[in-house]
Amino acid sequence: MSTVPGERVLVDISTIKPLKRIQGIPRDHWRIVVDECTNFKVSHFLQKKDQMAEAPCELLRKWKDLGIIIKYIRMDNTGKMDCWK
Repeated sequence: MSTVPGERVLVDISTIKPLKRIQGIPRDHWRIVVDECTNFKVSHFLQKKDQMAEAPCELLRKWKDLGIIIKYIRMDNTGKMDCWK
């Protein structure tokens, strides 16, 4: 468990599958970014899976500009998140 804000960030995504009796959900892809130390969470619902990388990259860049040093990003079952160019 991290004791330094921003040191370890967790990113997870999920797709929401509505019940058959419920008509389609307009934004059925969910992404959450969590700072492990502070338990601060940022959550987004998106229409398309290919939109998943953009917002966390912007968030992590803002944190970097504020002097928050991110050492580790943990992502379960996701592809590479290329934010650090």
